[in-house]
Amino acid sequence: VNLVELNLSLLRKLENIDPLQFLTNLQNLNLNIRSSAIKDVTPLSTLIKLRTLNLSEIKGLKNLDALHTLTNIETLLLRSNSLVSFLPLLHTNTTRSIPIIPSPCSSYPDWGKNITHLDLSQSEKITNFEPLQILKQLIVLDLSKCLHFQNLNILQPLVQLLTLDISYCKVVDLKPLHKLTKLNRLIMIACDQVYDMSALDVLSSHLKFLETSSGTSYPAFERMKKLCQ
Repeated sequence: VNLVELNLSLLRKLENIDPLQFLTNLQNLNLNIRSSAIKDVTPLSTLIKLRTLNLSEIKGLKNLDALHTLTNIETLLLRSNSLVSFLPLLHTNTTRSIPIIPSPCSSYPDWGKNITHLDLSQSEKITNFEPLQILKQLIVLDLSKCLHFQNLNILQPLVQLLTLDISYCKVVDLKPLHKLTKLNRLIMIACDQVYDMSALDVLSSHLKFLETSSGTSYPAFERMKKLCQ
């Protein structure tokens, strides 16, 4: 089968994805189906040519462990899901009766090396974001409404990052963004716990777009708007 792109997002319901395992030339796959009953993505493990994968809004999906073979993924969209980790994890406990805490050392070493775009928005069950540190090619990262994300220090190794959305996250200190010298687009709507916007002054030489909550008052905001123009 020579099919390279498949969009199933307009389906009303999808339960069985077994037939997809034979579409081994697929490069782009969209399974963003709100009423999807998909719980196991093992059939997708044969699609090693995939570059774009959209698994957004699949509420029954608990993990991506079966997708460790998909090392060519560049764009991964996981918005609004029930995942506890956005990486396929190595499990030494074969019964899996004991929860595995996601961490960089428990993931597959080659997986994620090509990911440039990652959407984790509204991922309310992800509590550990340290694995982001291994995705060093990221240029676009959406963490909006990830209510457990607080520490921007985690993002410091992502030196290629161009666009970052941390809207509604419980971020307090923006100083770690100083390490992201290529960042030119920052979205931080409803980040009401940020106490010092002046930390963004260091980014003024390359930050081109800054969006915050309408009506929010920051001492350095007007200055930053002028610097970004």
